[in-house]
Amino acid sequence: MSKQPNIIYILGDDHRADYLGCSGHPILQTPALDSLARRGVRFFDLRASFADGKWYASHGFLAQPLDECLRELVRFLGETQREFLVVSLYSVEGGYTSELMDWIAGVTEQGSSLLDFMRYDPSEIPLEELRYRDVTRGGSGVVIAPGWQVYGPWHDTNDPEALVRGVAKQNERLKADMGWWGEFFRWTQTQLTAQTGWPELMRAVPDWSLLRMAYRLNYRLLEYLPDWLPQMPVFSVDYADNMNHGFNDRAVEIINAYNRTLS
Repeated sequence: MSKQPNIIYILGDDHRADYLGCSGHPILQTPALDSLARRGVRFFDLRASFADGKWYASHGFLAQPLDECLRELVRFLGETQREFLVVSLYSVEGGYTSELMDWIAGVTEQGSSLLDFMRYDPSEIPLEELRYRDVTRGGSGVVIAPGWQVYGPWHDTNDPEALVRGVAKQNERLKADMGWWGEFFRWTQTQLTAQTGWPELMRAVPDWSLLRMAYRLNYRLLEYLPDWLPQMPVFSVDYADNMNHGFNDRAVEIINAYNRTLS
């Protein structure tokens, strides 16, 4: 029997990626984490969104433009040797799309795009068979996690009705072809936010608390949840433990009822 590897996975909740010495922070010193980074794999989870004709690296408007983030990654890969980056990249509206990948190919830094650092052919080497040498052959390399493994749009808007319509549209898309989508890890996230444009931002200033927004939204999702759960079994909301209109208790009842149909 071959010896099994030891894997330590460290997750710093709400820890900004650039607040590390190995990320170039001018003040913070994190020697232990820097040492791990030099000998390990760096994972980047980019939640791309499209707003006002531009791509962003979070949920829009106040976030960093996605092209700036991609150029930072390209510079990093070009300036280092034998680095191994795993980038999980999918869009809010449509999952991992060919249109998004075409756009990424056009974002260049010093003549290279992020895709130029994908040093292996995904059609020839499945993700589960990748080895370090495949990714870093010729220098630092990148793995872009394929979107057909995960489908998880992030629905965010300051309009509750638009948010519900977006999730309902996703639900119908999945329901129409569960023979295909059934092999995916399917989840969705709903979040009321003001980060869509200046007019919406100004209207939201008096009610900026995201918790307060979630408090008023969540119970309105309950009437749809029984229909949504079979297609989206992982359903995320902000402030899930609030009891406005009995949200938490009612949500648990709906989830338990659905779970009983699976046994």
